Amino acid sequence: MSYKAQDVLKIRWVRQLLYQLELIWIRGALVQMGFLLLVLALLAGLGGVVMVLVHPRYGDVSQATWWAFLHLTDTGYLGEDKDPVERSVAVVLTFTGAVLFVGGVIAVLTTSLDRLMAWLSSGRGSVVEEGHLLLLGSHPGLADLVAECASAAALRWPEGRLPTIVVMSEQPLEWRRPAGLDPRQRVVVRTGSPAERDSLERADYSRARVVLLLSSRAKRGAGPSDLNVLKTLVALRSALPDGGPRLVLDLSFAANAKLIPSLAGKLKTDVVSSLEFSGRLLCQALRYPGISRVYRQLLSDTLGQSLLLNPCPTSLWGSSLGAVRGQVRGAILLGVISRGQARLLDWEHRLEREDELVLLASSLRRLRFELAGPPPAAFGKPEYGDSAGRLQVLVVGWSEALLSVASEWRRYQNEEIEVTVAEALSQEREQLLRDALGPHTSLTVLPFRLRSAEDLRRLPQDRYDRILLLTSEAPDPATADAETALRYALLLGRSERFVVELHEESNAPLFGEVHDVVITDQVVNHSLAQISLKPAFAELYEELFTEGGSELRLSSGRALLGGQKFSPGPIQWLELSQQLFERGYLGLGVELEELMLNPDPALSFELWEDTRILVLTQVFQTVA
Repeated sequence: MSYKAQDVLKIRWVRQLLYQLELIWIRGALVQMGFLLLVLALLAGLGGVVMVLVHPRYGDVSQATWWAFLHLTDTGYLGEDKDPVERSVAVVLTFTGAVLFVGGVIAVLTTSLDRLMAWLSSGRGSVVEEGHLLLLGSHPGLADLVAECASAAALRWPEGRLPTIVVMSEQPLEWRRPAGLDPRQRVVVRTGSPAERDSLERADYSRARVVLLLSSRAKRGAGPSDLNVLKTLVALRSALPDGGPRLVLDLSFAANAKLIPSLAGKLKTDVVSSLEFSGRLLCQALRYPGISRVYRQLLSDTLGQSLLLNPCPTSLWGSSLGAVRGQVRGAILLGVISRGQARLLDWEHRLEREDELVLLASSLRRLRFELAGPPPAAFGKPEYGDSAGRLQVLVVGWSEALLSVASEWRRYQNEEIEVTVAEALSQEREQLLRDALGPHTSLTVLPFRLRSAEDLRRLPQDRYDRILLLTSEAPDPATADAETALRYALLLGRSERFVVELHEESNAPLFGEVHDVVITDQVVNHSLAQISLKPAFAELYEELFTEGGSELRLSSGRALLGGQKFSPGPIQWLELSQQLFERGYLGLGVELEELMLNPDPALSFELWEDTRILVLTQVFQTVA
């Protein structure tokens, strides 16, 4: 800006004029357009007065003003003037109109359109949906959770429109549609605070089928990870005094679930504790090597066989579960969800109208019932001859899931366990771990972090039966998985069996096919998606993946089929499953070249002592 222009801006009346113009301009597009029209009218009037004064042909001010208006708004009139005076005034008016009016109108419209497009792409518009899935919050596995919800919806509604998935996050999301997502699935992303009523209304929360409250799993600690879920629950309680849609809460810490009844009031809620859930899976992977591959198939809709629920057909009402078991074709019957309770392996149960059958199958489309099935066999009581026995376990790293692993392990009092933890634990954490393990388990804490080959010399022995690698407390999941991979490389050769906790599935190939890899976010996302669309899954997962009740076991043929009486040789799956049933085990699959779930009944194979078989059985041990 030149020196003279700066001097002009120092004049108070000039600054006041610019200030008033600014106040007008910031009031929006309509006011801006009105201001431009007013300026246009003043210029047209001024041009008309000038033409009356300088040209004898224009004696009427209104006629001259109309002439000036046409030249201001339409540059095409410039060529119609013949008189030099008319041309001179017309050129001034035409260029003034082009700059001030046409240019101004274009600028106002362009700015308004740009603001509209920015607002539409900001995710702050209102959602108008009915029966949609509303996800409140965000975490690093959000895209996988959306894919799981879409997969579960596609299974339930194989044809027609799928319910819209609406995601509301406090921070703007760089959303990318997950690969392989059903083309029928609509995903809408909105930005807003889930704890604010206005944001909830923009997500049409009261008309949702179900609302998922997501924990920020990347943040460690009971406060940071679950605080937003609890705040949002309080906001929903005040916004939905009469109940409203069902809520599914994704909590990191099971202890926080005790707060839900007082915070939720009359709201219908289901709670999934990610740490408790993953801790159960990690414990079983330590006890039964290879079972993580079972969990990966059962807790996925895309890998073949999975756990499904099917309403009880009318023709089966009143029949015992044991009688129905022999009639099922295309699936394996595990039990039933009856009156809000999972009753697995309860073969005496009489089926009722509201019951849902628990099945292992690839799809419900192949499911059928043959009423002329074989007579039900007697279900025996299992013998626990394949106890994991005495195990020396090295735990590297710290995760809150370790407390859940310890609590689960405490149930198996007939199994002697020596646990060594290589991590610099605080006194509080060490005491929590000792309390969770109980007096029957030996615990040694090595106060250092395994980061280099130098640290290996500080381990008390060269070999361990199992090594459990836990994710670090790094806030970024990718960084946590990278640290786990580094520790795995350092410990190679110290054990034949590793159990690895990971965040991201893409890192699983780093650990080979021999070891057990539990991708915690993946299994938790699957359970959340299933429970959201089918509440009965909450009871099923509670029965299968928490303390007590039924248990999945991957054991050797010798251990399951009678020890010294075991007879190896060729066998069909139908015959093997009957033998297992009589001994108190429900056969679900067999590991040949690969794990086969729900095999064809006519499948023939060689059964050896070390052939591993997947079974479902009841747990009868109790904790003193």
